[in-house]
This record gives sequence, C-alpha cells and structure tokens, in this order.
Amino acid sequence: IATNLADLTQQDIKVVKYDRHWFSSDAILEVNVRPYYLLRWQGKHVEAQLGAAGAVSPLRQLTFAVHILHGPVILQDHQLKAVQSSINAELVLSSEQSSLLQRPKHAPPVATIKIYIKLLGAGRAEINIDKVSFEKEGVSFSWGKLWWQIDFSSTLNAMRNKAVFGEQRLVTPSV
Repeated sequence: IATNLADLTQQDIKVVKYDRHWFSSDAILEVNVRPYYLLRWQGKHVEAQLGAAGAVSPLRQLTFAVHILHGPVILQDHQLKAVQSSINAELVLSSEQSSLLQRPKHAPPVATIKIYIKLLGAGRAEINIDKVSFEKEGVSFSWGKLWWQIDFSSTLNAMRNKAVFGEQRLVTPSV
C-alpha cells in the first residue's frame, strides 16, 4: 500500500515499522513531503522563501501511526462489521512540529485518515485535518479545518466526494 501511495502522490513514503497480529496490524509510515508539493498550495511567492530560509523543513517530515483491522468481520465501535479491512491513521507530530504549528500539548491529532473497504471492494475514505497555523522566519500560513469523504466503487470507476472547508461545503456528483 505504501508503494502505491508513493507512486500516486509522488511523495517519499516508507514503512518504518510493521507489526502483524491475528486480527489487526500496526504500522508507522514516514512521509517526506517534497517542497514543490507544498509550494503548489502556497503559490510562487512562498517558493523563494522556502528554498532560501528552509523554515518549513521540520514540517516536511510527517509520521503516521496506522492501525489496520483485518476482515472479513471486525469489531469496531462495539459492533460487528463485515469488511475486508478498516484502516485508521493519525498524524503524529514531533515536539518541534507541535511548537511550529502552535498546537497545545494534549490537542487531538492534526490529521486523521479512516478507510473502510467492504467485502466486495467498494468503500469509503474520510480525511480530517484540524485548523493549524505556522509562522517562522518570514514564512507563514494558516489552514482552516478540512473534512473530506470519498465513497468509491470496487473498481474505482465511480466516486462521490463530499468536502467541508471551514464552513464551506462541496459535494460532487458521482463520476
């Protein structure tokens, strides 16, 4: 999965730890976000500052703690569910990253990803990113909350998106 994600996103993704259990697995993924990917979000003005100051370099190293429940039947939220798998990932911030993003010590995760894959392969992905802000050495950005849900077919030929950016809602028809 990590190799497919790396190919799809053009980011450096590697599994640094993987523990397989009877009905679940745990993994630690490290993502090295390439600078140009950040720049596309922020525009050309930030490009020169990022290259020169390197102020966001600690934010380019992301660590995700991943918990996978294996099907065909899983126990989740005190309910039995028939699925191939349920994948929950949380972005784990280092103390330096928490400080840069001005996050309180016991704040909930900045980002979570939940993926449910049903028995026949269709499923749902849900991404939550909390509000964050950053300012250092003349580089600053602010990110409002994002909630994004993607329902997909087993062959990935049909998808439906729902997204909430702060208070803005976006729903796309099935493709």
